[in-house]
Amino acid sequence: MKIQVDVRQEHIDRGIKEDSRSCAIALALRDKNYTQVIVEDECTFVYEDTTWFASLPDEALEFIETFDNGNTVEPISFEILACTEEERYADDCK
Repeated sequence: MKIQVDVRQEHIDRGIKEDSRSCAIALALRDKNYTQVIVEDECTFVYEDTTWFASLPDEALEFIETFDNGNTVEPISFEILACTEEERYADDCK
């Protein structure tokens, strides 16, 4: 499942640095009705009673590092490919 993630200024303003459940990216995903969001090197969330996993693109990882270091970040958009537990190590889910 491909997901467009749009981190807006309001997510940045409300986001908490070094908090994998309340960072700007997690807030952006929660605004799309994904629940139990955890954003680290990989993103994990629940949607329609299924746990999904997604690797984050380099620009998102850079955003997290910059944000967590307390530096100014700008809104960002990127796409992730979310996979179920069964799919997550398959070649078409990387």
